[in-house]
Amino acid sequence: MQIWSTNSNWWQSFKFIGENVVNSRGKVIDVAGGLDNENQNIIVSTRNNKISQRWTIIYVDEDKPAPKAGDYIQDVGFYATRPFYIESQAGGKRFMHIMGNNVVINS
Repeated sequence: MQIWSTNSNWWQSFKFIGENVVNSRGKVIDVAGGLDNENQNIIVSTRNNKISQRWTIIYVDEDKPAPKAGDYIQDVGFYATRPFYIESQAGGKRFMHIMGNNVVINS
């Protein structure tokens, strides 16, 4: 997956639903080849619910007081105003990371 300037079309708008990051056409964020390797590319693909498509939002400020009403952003499916990272559930404790213009997983 590559980083580009936003134009807010369907291929750039995603929402966290359950354990998936999904766009309006049902495509999900996936680890290329299903491989839990350092610097493995992130791709957008058809949902198959394999572990390579499952993600967890990890909030950096876990000790912060409970969020206030309205802090949860329905359009994205999580507390986007809090610092966070997105971790793959594939087992290697790797997270989404921007490397140049690409999105990859690494630890």
